[in-house]
Amino acid sequence: MNPQPSSSRFGLALAGGMLSALLLAEVATARQQPGSEQMLSSWRTERSAIPLDVIAAAAVEVDGRLHLLGGLDDRFEATAVIQTRSPRDGWRPIGDRLDRPRADASAVRLPKRRILILGGFEGPMSQPAWHDDGELLDPEIAGSTVGLPSFGGSLEGHTATPLADGTVLVVAGDIARRLDPEVAPEAMWGPAIRLPESRRGHAAIRLDDRRVLVVCGVESASESTPALRIIEVTEDRRGATVLDGLQSRAADLPAGLRETSIARDPTSGELLVVGGFDPSRRRTTRNTWWIDPQREEVRAGLPLPVEHGAARVHLAETESGVAMLGGEWRTRTARGEVDLSVLAAGGAATDRRRRLAPLPVSGTRRMRIQTPGIELIGGYRYRSPEEASATGLPAGVHFDTRSYRLSLVPAGRGD
Repeated sequence: MNPQPSSSRFGLALAGGMLSALLLAEVATARQQPGSEQMLSSWRTERSAIPLDVIAAAAVEVDGRLHLLGGLDDRFEATAVIQTRSPRDGWRPIGDRLDRPRADASAVRLPKRRILILGGFEGPMSQPAWHDDGELLDPEIAGSTVGLPSFGGSLEGHTATPLADGTVLVVAGDIARRLDPEVAPEAMWGPAIRLPESRRGHAAIRLDDRRVLVVCGVESASESTPALRIIEVTEDRRGATVLDGLQSRAADLPAGLRETSIARDPTSGELLVVGGFDPSRRRTTRNTWWIDPQREEVRAGLPLPVEHGAARVHLAETESGVAMLGGEWRTRTARGEVDLSVLAAGGAATDRRRRLAPLPVSGTRRMRIQTPGIELIGGYRYRSPEEASATGLPAGVHFDTRSYRLSLVPAGRGD
């Protein structure tokens, strides 16, 4: 991916909450008016900055401390640094590192303060060298990192889904494997389970204690290829079985869609699938879909209220529905950031929307955490020469080091 888009602005700031001791910089608020579709909400922008400019890091919160692991620095090269923010002291000086540089890696919080980080790439963003392994670490103990053996194939575009028994289901390409963090590193990977099709850039979500739903990302999709696949894990903490996919009776969900997002709507129990990049059309899509896991049906949702569609949209569960935030758009010739800030709720074969306060600053490749609130951190944007001339600000790529937190007032769902 070229960090300098040919049109529009490009990524930037993120949402974040920070400590009450930090200085409030700016607030954007949307107030619900009679008969409107807006919801009382606001973004809080903090002045505290990340010590090292970084995007595409793995963001995990453990015992109130936020850890940014790896990512891309301001030269768009993968880094191994670990940056930590404590509730009391703010961002700490950088004092620990991963064993290897990793950008666009996945991270799973485990018991005993441990973090599992998998995959990612090293090198420049334009020529990524994808990893096939991972690391297990306690971010509070310097030098605690334990290297994991190879997954057995590239982890580019993988998903890592934590399960109820403490294991993690990893899907990459045509392989699914369970990782057990309670055994010796050399024995952590369970046997490889072959999938009927190869998937990368897909999405995944746990349906219940035993089943994981894998969505889209099929590398060689045909008309008969299922967009959805269920993987059921066994009780021995190692095995898994591939099941049939859910039926898509009312919507055309492209199996090859990549970088789509999925989340569960707490108000209805349905699953919301949002946007994605369509390789066949070489552009992002505006489409959304609702999945009813009880009826095993898929239906089309309302299109995203953005011109070019979106991929890599941040989805966050709230008491009132699923917040859809930010993202990236792409066409055959251009790309840019998406200023999406919307709340969606499903149920009873409907799709209801409310507008949220607009993001304080445009940006892309933000990092998100959701414990307990919704926070976006960092990101970058591209300021075109035309925009620079109009604003008097410098042109080029600009990293954002601030944090933004979304606050909303729980309310009824939109009309």
